[in-house]
Amino acid sequence: MELTLKSETFLKAEDRKLIYQTHPGIVYLIPVVQHDKQNPLDAKEINLTQDISALFQDYFKSKNANQAPNDDILNLFREILNS
Repeated sequence: MELTLKSETFLKAEDRKLIYQTHPGIVYLIPVVQHDKQNPLDAKEINLTQDISALFQDYFKSKNANQAPNDDILNLFREILNS
């Protein structure tokens, strides 16, 4: 069974695992983050004096309807930077 889960936030790995455990028939989970409608012409000026982490957070918000990245995503970004 394919399951589409619509929510307002991103799905954490622990939550995904729990969903798979609830029913043995779930083969594929499709998380869909619902966004508020926003005007794509609303351009913001980029502050290049920020550190790379702040720039990433601003970028992430711009691509995800102003949804801030959760700690898991930020930790992954930092891990990639340090590799």
